[in-house]
Amino acid sequence: MYRIMFIAIFTAITIGCLAGNTRESKSIDGADRLKSIEAAGQWTINLIQSTKPSIKVEYPNTFSDKIVAEVRPDGTLYLGFKKNIVGTTRKQPFVATVYVPNIDEIRLSGAADIKSSGNFAGNSCTIKLQGASDVKNFNFEGKELYVSLSGSSDCSVKGNVNTVKLSLSGSSDFEMNGKGSVVNVVASGSSDVKMSDFHTETLQVSIRGSSDMSITISQKAIGTLSGASSLRYRGDADISGIKTSGSSEVIKL
Repeated sequence: MYRIMFIAIFTAITIGCLAGNTRESKSIDGADRLKSIEAAGQWTINLIQSTKPSIKVEYPNTFSDKIVAEVRPDGTLYLGFKKNIVGTTRKQPFVATVYVPNIDEIRLSGAADIKSSGNFAGNSCTIKLQGASDVKNFNFEGKELYVSLSGSSDCSVKGNVNTVKLSLSGSSDFEMNGKGSVVNVVASGSSDVKMSDFHTETLQVSIRGSSDMSITISQKAIGTLSGASSLRYRGDADISGIKTSGSSEVIKL
């Protein structure tokens, strides 16, 4: 009898677990007018460059009435959760797969991630990350790229961009390969800017705290370093316009 009861209980638990692990998916209307992405919380977004726009989201069925996934009138794909939601973990991933020709802006907060594939192009693109958000392997070519990172956010980019503007705080990391004309960096905390394989003509910096930066410069660099920050550079640029204080330093690689 005890054996029968044990089997019954075990079966009930197993069925319950399987039911809790069941996933649902649905397509989101409005992909043809999508211009930007905003995600809050533990979303993983597969961003794919394509001439055939579409949006699909996948989630645990137990959260089907708790997620928010919609393209708003301004062309923003918003991915989030309704208030008072509890129990979301990485073991229960919320995934969005987005096919779009181009993207103008990305805004992530919480622990949202974007994994990008394909080559995006446009006049400009803005990336704003907060919390522990990540953007990986974003390929972009255009006139201007603006990136703002805070918390422990990470961002990696590849491409040729005329002007790159960076604002980093906390323990954020930014990495970029390619070439351009002007790079402007404001960094504080223990941020890390890895651009040794990015070639720029001019660098403008304001780096504080224990932040580090590496880059290749062909003409000149101007700005300030303070605290225990460092600038490591390649190239034959004139760096006489860099002012240092504290234990900060400029090192030629």
